[in-house]
Amino acid sequence: ASGGTVSVGGNFTIPQGNLLYLDGGSNTYIYSDTADSIAIATGGSVRMTLNNSQVSINKEAKFPNNVGVFFSNAGGSSTLGLKADTSDRLTFRTGGAWDQMVLDGNGNLGLGAASPTSKLHVAGDQGNGTFLAYIYNSGTQSEDNGLNVQVASSGTSCYGLRVNTGGNSNAFVVTGSSNVGIGYSPSNITEKFCVNGKTKLQSSGDGNNVLECVDSSGDAMFNIRQSSNDCLIRA
Repeated sequence: ASGGTVSVGGNFTIPQGNLLYLDGGSNTYIYSDTADSIAIATGGSVRMTLNNSQVSINKEAKFPNNVGVFFSNAGGSSTLGLKADTSDRLTFRTGGAWDQMVLDGNGNLGLGAASPTSKLHVAGDQGNGTFLAYIYNSGTQSEDNGLNVQVASSGTSCYGLRVNTGGNSNAFVVTGSSNVGIGYSPSNITEKFCVNGKTKLQSSGDGNNVLECVDSSGDAMFNIRQSSNDCLIRA
C-alpha cells in the first residue's frame, strides 16, 4: 500500500458476510451475504443487490437525457427500450424504433404520435381493412358496457362527440346540449336530431312503419309505412 492505494497482483478474496469499506468509514461498502450475490451500500443502507437471477435497486435510478434503458428480445437484439429526451418526453422503443409511445411533459400520451396534443392521441396507418382502435368488452351480463364519452359542458357549441371523415369534418356530432347532428357543426344543430343532406329510410316489409312520431306520453301522432309499393302516411 502506498499513498492510499492498494495493488493486488492476484485474486483478492473477502469471506462471505464480511464488508469491503470504500469511504474510510462505515457507510459505503460492498459485501456478499449469500452465494453468488453482491450488495452495494451507501449511507449505511443497501442500494443495489446483484445475483444470478436479478438486479434489485432500492433507490431512485437517474439517467441523463437521451440515455436509454434497453431490453433484449428473444433473439438477443436490443429492440426494446425507453428514455427521457431533451424535450421532456418519455419515449418508448419497440421494433427498433423510438416514439412508438410518448408521454410528454404536459401529461399527454401519444400512440404513434410523437408530439401528442391531447391527453390521449392515437395516430397511424394500420392498413386496409383494419381499425386504428378497437374496444371490446367480452362480458355478457346485461350491463357489461362498452364506451362512455362524457363532457361536463352543456354548451350548444361543445363537441361532446365528434366523428370526422375525409368527406366531412362534422360527419357525426353530439353537442354538449345533447343534440345530434349529421353533416352539421354544433352551432347549426338546433334540434334533437338534425341532418344536412338527403336521408333514406327503408321499411323492413309491407305494413311496417318506416317512421313513427309519438307524443310525450308515447302515443303515436302519425307514421309513415309501406303499403305494397306505396308510401302511406297515417295520422
